[in-house]
Amino acid sequence: MHVICRVLRSSRVALLVMAAWWATDGAHTANAASPVTEECAQAFRETQKQRRDGKLRRARENAALCGKSECPEAMAAECVRWLREIDESLPSVVLGARDPSGMDVVEVKVSFDGEVLTHKLDGRAIAVDPGAHVLRFEGKDGQVVDREVVIRQGEKDRKIIVDFTGPAAVTTLFAPAPSSSQPVAVSPPAATPVMAPSTPPPQRPAAASRNVPASALVFGAAGLLGTAGFVYFGLKARSELDDLRNGCAPNCDPSDVDSARHKAWIADASLGLGLVCFGVAGWLVLREPTKQSSVRVGASPGWVGLEGRF
Repeated sequence: MHVICRVLRSSRVALLVMAAWWATDGAHTANAASPVTEECAQAFRETQKQRRDGKLRRARENAALCGKSECPEAMAAECVRWLREIDESLPSVVLGARDPSGMDVVEVKVSFDGEVLTHKLDGRAIAVDPGAHVLRFEGKDGQVVDREVVIRQGEKDRKIIVDFTGPAAVTTLFAPAPSSSQPVAVSPPAATPVMAPSTPPPQRPAAASRNVPASALVFGAAGLLGTAGFVYFGLKARSELDDLRNGCAPNCDPSDVDSARHKAWIADASLGLGLVCFGVAGWLVLREPTKQSSVRVGASPGWVGLEGRF
């Protein structure tokens, strides 16, 4: 009920804003629309669309645009309110990178789903959109690290730090200088035995699972109550109607007939409510992302392991 009230309130506010805009500027735009007013209206529409799509950074830019004093007063007030709400829910990250010695690396290019966020890691927070994304860190020496992250709405100053691995070290052996003209034979180092690579252990098929949100449980419980109401009132209505047919029909008291019909109506309404709640609960479960889990057991020379992924 709280969600429904919020939706109705938001819709009412949006209608009031648009009505105010048409009342104040509609006559003018009908003849010769002001470029500023057209820009404000476009930003007003884009803010709503981008908020629904989860593109909060773009939504913030448009909310700031339509909240300017040059825009119609009612529209600007609504955009300023949206701007405050977006600032509260817009997440941010603090990025960092370290070299093999553990020192901070500053000159790093960071991309966010292919879009360049920054070329320098200075420890400042950067606003990003919520959701699942891929961060790519590129060092000046060619090191590249990709990091998959899930950014939660409203999460502020999340620290994401990666480690750059340096190039493989190369060691060269030199023989000591001979003390005479006789050549000195240098024996090669003993060969280190190398174990043959083991065959990867078999992996059991992954099993898909879904989280059941609390809202689905609520609608499921409401569906059970609706079904129970249908059974109870349906049986009561049928019992009373049978008693009337067998006892006083066709001269029964109208109040008794109305009572039985009222119970039958309640039974039908309970059934309809239960079916709707079951449908909503199923939809809420199906829209949840699936999770893959797998278990792998294997052994190789010098290694026995059990690996799981959930």
